[in-house]
Amino acid sequence: TLPSYSKPEGDGTENNPCQIASLENLTWLMASDTAWDKHYIQTADIDASATNSWYGGEGFMPIGNSNTNFTGTYNGQRHKIDSLYINRGSGKNIALFGLVKGDSAQVENLAVTNVNITGNENVGAIVGNNHGNIYQCYATGNVKSNVTHWEIKLGGLAGVNSDTIKNSFSKVNVTTSGDMAGGIAGKNRGSGLIINCYGNGEISGGYYSDEIGGIVGYNYQGKIKYCYSTSHVSGYEDVGGMVGADYSGTNQYSFWDTETSGQNSSDGGTGLSTSKM
Repeated sequence: TLPSYSKPEGDGTENNPCQIASLENLTWLMASDTAWDKHYIQTADIDASATNSWYGGEGFMPIGNSNTNFTGTYNGQRHKIDSLYINRGSGKNIALFGLVKGDSAQVENLAVTNVNITGNENVGAIVGNNHGNIYQCYATGNVKSNVTHWEIKLGGLAGVNSDTIKNSFSKVNVTTSGDMAGGIAGKNRGSGLIINCYGNGEISGGYYSDEIGGIVGYNYQGKIKYCYSTSHVSGYEDVGGMVGADYSGTNQYSFWDTETSGQNSSDGGTGLSTSKM
């Protein structure tokens, strides 16, 4: 099935943003890479369940990729996008927004619920590869990768984070056969900051999966602050209740539940019993 689309109202400026009011409007944005530098607001909840039949079962195409980044802003205005489906197992930067990058690039006030997303590398529910700002967002559903190589980078909200994820949470079940999976982000690197966030989905690594954590799989020189995880976490090596592995990163005022996680250690954060949490 090929999706139908319709151009949203508005001209995409800050004062007159394009209004995403339907799945057809969202599809227009998906297909309009020349408009990925504009401003958008969502004006209604959107049922995206039809995406499971698009493009021979490959589903929705991410907004923003390595050729054309999403550099604009998207304000969900507290609305939902429900039942988004993506099955692009060989694809990189797979999520609702594939690659977000830019000084003012932002996704905010958005819920992406009941997702079913499969990708290869840099896979998340909201942003696959984040070089922008994710603010006041949450996600539920399932994100997975069946690839077994190193550095998959798979997360409940973002596959890899190099900028800011703030005031957000994930109830996404994250399942990988490879490395670097976390409840919020698979990898948090460089100038990446995850602050005021929590996760409580199921974070599951395969038999040879390393760097699996309740918040972040691999914290590479990134910052984690005021976060907590109650997720159950499993994997092969470098598995942590909050952080699987940390290299020169910082963890401040962050906690994980040692009972619900099944993990009594973490490469960062403080472990507490359920009652103390």
